[in-house]
Amino acid sequence: MPFQFLGTAAAAPSAERDNTSILFHTGSEALLVDCAGSPLHKILRAGVNGKRLRWVIITHAHVDHIYGLPSLIHSLWLTGRQTLLTIYALPEPAAIIRRYTDLFPIHGSGAFPLEIVEIEPRPEAPVLEGRTLRVEASPVEHSIQNSALRVTFAAKGERGTVVYSSDTKPSAAVVALAREADILVHEATFGGQIHEETRYGHSTAAEAGRVAREAKVGRLILTHLDPWGPHSPEALRKEAARAFRGPVEVAREFVPYSPAAGAA
Repeated sequence: MPFQFLGTAAAAPSAERDNTSILFHTGSEALLVDCAGSPLHKILRAGVNGKRLRWVIITHAHVDHIYGLPSLIHSLWLTGRQTLLTIYALPEPAAIIRRYTDLFPIHGSGAFPLEIVEIEPRPEAPVLEGRTLRVEASPVEHSIQNSALRVTFAAKGERGTVVYSSDTKPSAAVVALAREADILVHEATFGGQIHEETRYGHSTAAEAGRVAREAKVGRLILTHLDPWGPHSPEALRKEAARAFRGPVEVAREFVPYSPAAGAA
């Protein structure tokens, strides 16, 4: 199946939900979007060999989206990786990643090649194109520089488009990027009404529903939930469903999803 959530929580995880990250994969290649704790353990738990991982995209520089990267690089080296790993990020997180590699260098022989490529901060910028995956990015409205992603699958038996909002308040850029996508994965950090000064560049479930409706997507999956907040996942789902009449669900970790068939 083309993607799985390795985590679905906002910045503070819980016993049930870890920080948000997503693994997109086909039979021949894999892409990790954002990198929280124990990343190789989670990739393996998702049933994907770490050697299939070709790319990592870091959407922005907040701790919960980037802190696992040194562990991933180190673990891949210890398990014998020899092929290139390419990491994509906007200029701000790319600078942090370069400092990470200085702070946590791989000591010893046989270090695999690592490439850091900056994403252009412009709408629908091409990021990567593999044999079975293509990715574009658009800047969104968060408290720091950030990108939403459009992932297009072109593998045999697996075709379709998934858009990931990353962390953002309601954004016209997400609506444009997600136009008629099969699945929109949108953050829903809050429920109910929030004051502008306390949203910190995040969205409510109702706002996620409205973005899905405006973009005319096929399905909406809510992620980046606050496990410590006052709203249950089901309450957030119902809130989004009042704004969007298509299928709405809350992301589940390590469940396989497909843009064609949804969760298995």
